[in-house]
Amino acid sequence: MELLGDSSASNLPVPAGRIAGPTVGTGQELMIAGDTFEGASQLSREMASWAPALRSADLDILPAKRLVDARSRDTMRNDAYVQGAANIHRDSIVGSMFMLMPQPSSLMLFGKEDTTWEDEFSEEVAEKFTAVAESPENWLDAQRRTTFTGMIRLLTMIYAARGEAGDRSIRGGIKQDKFGAPLGYYIRNAHPSDWAAPDSYTWTYVEARKPWGRLQFAHIFEATREDQSRGIAQMVAALKEMRMAKNFRDIVLQNAVINATYAASIESELPTAEIFARLGGSDATPEAVSAALQAYMVGHYSTLSEFMGGAKNLAINNVKIPHLPPGSKLQLRGAGDGGPLGTGFETSLLRHIAASLDVSYEEFSRDFTQTNYSGFKGALNATGKAMRGRKKMVADRAANIIYRLWFEEAMNAGEIKSLPRRAPSFYEGMNAEAYCRADWI
Repeated sequence: MELLGDSSASNLPVPAGRIAGPTVGTGQELMIAGDTFEGASQLSREMASWAPALRSADLDILPAKRLVDARSRDTMRNDAYVQGAANIHRDSIVGSMFMLMPQPSSLMLFGKEDTTWEDEFSEEVAEKFTAVAESPENWLDAQRRTTFTGMIRLLTMIYAARGEAGDRSIRGGIKQDKFGAPLGYYIRNAHPSDWAAPDSYTWTYVEARKPWGRLQFAHIFEATREDQSRGIAQMVAALKEMRMAKNFRDIVLQNAVINATYAASIESELPTAEIFARLGGSDATPEAVSAALQAYMVGHYSTLSEFMGGAKNLAINNVKIPHLPPGSKLQLRGAGDGGPLGTGFETSLLRHIAASLDVSYEEFSRDFTQTNYSGFKGALNATGKAMRGRKKMVADRAANIIYRLWFEEAMNAGEIKSLPRRAPSFYEGMNAEAYCRADWI
């Protein structure tokens, strides 16, 4: 959003009889007075080449969304740390069971507060909804694969990877009114990568609501800018660090495996054959190496007592020390000489990634060796605060939508026995909100 004069003051009208001259805001005064804000500097060496594009939220997000979504999903599949962080989100936000706690408003429905009716209504509705939601028949899932809690856990995982939660077939656009409210959604009939599917390049338009207001499509995301139509994953800010950290661990692990396969290495400017001869061999062919090793072991064990008794200074743990010419080095290779895994370098990368995922470093890395009780308690509080916000904005919203749709059907079918005979209509005013107000634990 730009206000009049934000982009340039030169657009203002010039009163009659006055000569238009240089105006403040054109950028010309920077050459004389310098920069008011260091962050807006165009002259400093650090900031001169930094000129990010000034675009709308959708123009920033939509062109790159498919690529960053694919990269986020790939990272979540193949990076154990990121997968663990996503599981922390699911377990902290949803847990093992997402339980309904109805909070109806008798004051809004009947004009006076009736706590007795509220308690009776809450007990009945919670019991019946839980029976349907957690049934092994999976009544609320159109695919009949998972329970209500499983759906919310899956939604939380999808939100972590994509920054939004909606139907899995969303690939197109969103039709909006002049205020930006969604009127309908264009849903792709098949995944774009399913080349054999005849409907992969056709879309179906689905209205956001029925004519009487019943919601048909749930699209949940937390906007970070005004007029934002689609969500973006929070982990995108650290995708580069995630990629670098995974490659770093892979390379270090490969280095450790290679080092562990060699007991020792020799650095020398002499030819390989001569070095091998000085170590007890005469030829560097594989057959000669095998024969020399066998001869060495036989000779070593046959003279073991002699070395142990009279030449202890020439042996370490019963292993012979060869005498090499000047300029040659014999380096023993330990199995643990893999590299800086677990050191400050990797820790800095993991802290950066943990911050982008709103998870404490200790929980993210499973490393509790560098913290005390008070420090860990503070880290848990920071993570808990982030999880509570995510629960309210994502999991609770999705659960409320499902609960409201179920209650509408149950009320119309006459299944709610605690309702009075002349109960207010679900569709009048704010009655739906009064009936379906709820907390989730």
